[in-house]
Amino acid sequence: MRITETYKSVAALAGIPLAEVGTHAQTWLGPGVIAQMRLTNEAPEMSWSIYEDAADGAIFQGVARVDAEAEEVVFRDEDVHTNFLEFCEAVQLLSVKQG
Repeated sequence: MRITETYKSVAALAGIPLAEVGTHAQTWLGPGVIAQMRLTNEAPEMSWSIYEDAADGAIFQGVARVDAEAEEVVFRDEDVHTNFLEFCEAVQLLSVKQG
């Protein structure tokens, strides 16, 4: 199934150790950082929440459509294209910083 293969390649590209690759997967990237990935009919989506303090609520969150072939994340709310690897690196750096 092409969608499943795309999803796996996106997870591999992100370098995120997902416990499960299926219709929904979630991983804690570190204290205060959650990355979620889920399948849609069109493309994998990644949603994320970054917390400075869990009690204070999310300081940044959003939903993006992942284009694995272009290695881009298309942010629906901001309508900007960001290189997927750069996005993943930024999230991982935040998780290390907060860890």
